[in-house]
Amino acid sequence: MTSQIAPSTRSKPDLHDDDSSPVQVVVRIRPMNEAEKRKSSKVVVTTSTLDKSVTVSNKKSGGSIHSTFKFNNVFTALSKQEDVFEESVKPVISDVLKGFETSVLAHGSSGSGKTHTMLGNMNDIEKMGLI
Repeated sequence: MTSQIAPSTRSKPDLHDDDSSPVQVVVRIRPMNEAEKRKSSKVVVTTSTLDKSVTVSNKKSGGSIHSTFKFNNVFTALSKQEDVFEESVKPVISDVLKGFETSVLAHGSSGSGKTHTMLGNMNDIEKMGLI
């Protein structure tokens, strides 16, 4: 799972209003890689773009534990690089051009998809990364 944090330039931050917070946390779930597909790995993370949440499932001792987390925006494994750029990075670039200091960060554990999101596939125009 990759988190991209993009500060917003909106005034009067309200923790209940996603668009006015000075920090935006966006999650993108990467597609399964070839090794995961070969091993028939199970999907343990589900996303909801409607309520902007990610649910992580963990089976323990015959039961299941589900943890759900909400974010400013959520992108699924099927999301295109262009969608992530248009909705998450483009507004930040607009703020830079207005003179504001901004940042876009990719954070996550090894293999979580940071490189997939930020660099992508340089040989495929539709899969090129955000930078």
